[in-house]
Amino acid sequence: MQNTLGPSVPFNLEKLRTLPEQLVVPELRTRFSTATNVRHKLSLAFALAGYGELDAGYLGSRIDDIAEADTRNYVTALRADRTKALAALKAEALQCTKKPLWRRKAIALSQLKSRIGRMMKIEETAWHKEVRHAEVIHRSTDGARASRASKCC
Repeated sequence: MQNTLGPSVPFNLEKLRTLPEQLVVPELRTRFSTATNVRHKLSLAFALAGYGELDAGYLGSRIDDIAEADTRNYVTALRADRTKALAALKAEALQCTKKPLWRRKAIALSQLKSRIGRMMKIEETAWHKEVRHAEVIHRSTDGARASRASKCC
């Protein structure tokens, strides 16, 4: 499981589900906690979320690294605990208080609204007004990435 990302993640999770959960989950936890390779750790985070064990802080911190092919895996993982996921993404965005970090904030907010928001059916709030403002900043700094971030899978 730890060697795969992209569209193969759901298929590998299905294969894992044929094994006893009481064996699989502890093994995933151990591998996740000891993984040093970012791609391996990300794949293991997706797998753990598939078993209801979301590490929202870790996935939130990887927001800049999520490849297009992993968008669905990312959103699916965050759906394991919507409250934690939204809190983690908001926390990532709120850390970006200085101008050099605004681009990162815009990415986080854009993903929160577009990738997560639509799939989780988040209601309109004042937070979304900040998201829209940040998206304008983001689009002006990196049009291609903003376009990708604004797509919902």
